[in-house]
Amino acid sequence: FYLGRLEEARQAYARAVELGNADATVAQQVGADGPTSGGVAGSVSLSAAAAELVEPNDTVFIFARPPGQAGAPVAVVRNAAETWPLEFRLTEAQSMTEGMRLSDFEQVVVTARISRRGDADSALKTLEAKSQPIDVASDALVHLTIE
Repeated sequence: FYLGRLEEARQAYARAVELGNADATVAQQVGADGPTSGGVAGSVSLSAAAAELVEPNDTVFIFARPPGQAGAPVAVVRNAAETWPLEFRLTEAQSMTEGMRLSDFEQVVVTARISRRGDADSALKTLEAKSQPIDVASDALVHLTIE
């Protein structure tokens, strides 16, 4: 799941359930029971031009913020830029600030950004994609293309 391989995470979780190791938190993270409110899921892909610039050792940050707000994201996941498209799911488990949960907001803007050194400070802000405001409770899938 944390590597951005959502389908494989779902399969692994289904196998864990078969073995008697069900876990509600993990089920919510991987969307094992289908989409759940309080989360935002989707995929990130690269345009042909961006694919020429992205290196396999780069890092992809996918994060959500309330529309029009700066500062720390509400939720964030970090993935290696090895495999495209990347699938993601932002949930309460990826909250950045104690006391601030994704489900506390009606809408968020999801951003995907490439970082060369693996930290948010070295992000290549020209290699990013942003969604329009997304209703958190809608279970809509977000599809971003980094150009």
